[in-house]
Amino acid sequence: MYIVGWLLEEWCMASEEPNYVDVACSSFDPVDKERTITKGVYLKEDKIIYPRKTNLGDGIVGRKVWKVGRTTNITIGKVVDDSATVKVWYGDRWIIFKDQILVEGIASGGDSGSPTFILNNSEPSEEDEFVGLLFAGSSKYFVVCKYKYIERLLEVRW
Repeated sequence: MYIVGWLLEEWCMASEEPNYVDVACSSFDPVDKERTITKGVYLKEDKIIYPRKTNLGDGIVGRKVWKVGRTTNITIGKVVDDSATVKVWYGDRWIIFKDQILVEGIASGGDSGSPTFILNNSEPSEEDEFVGLLFAGSSKYFVVCKYKYIERLLEVRW
């Protein structure tokens, strides 16, 4: 608990610098060398797709997006704002995030970290574009931090 509190204090406290992401990244190095990870987005019924395109997250108001969440699985929503300032409750304080994607769509606890994609066809496909990671939500809206900040601040690429 002390480490988590320290991380929240270091990374999420209000400061002169605005907050743009609430994400984490890691690498996988299995003890058992026979184990592997298959890259891709896991959909229902063991289907995996491999979207390769990305979108920085600007200029997408009105576009449909989809995400795969642990709790709500695949849901489709509509971008209502791509430069939103949102206030998120972190158990003991509010944290303000700027320049976020606000989606009219469903998310529940456990969906945080869901990859979110612009829907370019009638259903999720490899032609879709990774736009960011879901980090907050409700039964009506969810918030996605933009890929451009994930790439720049964490120095990771999709």
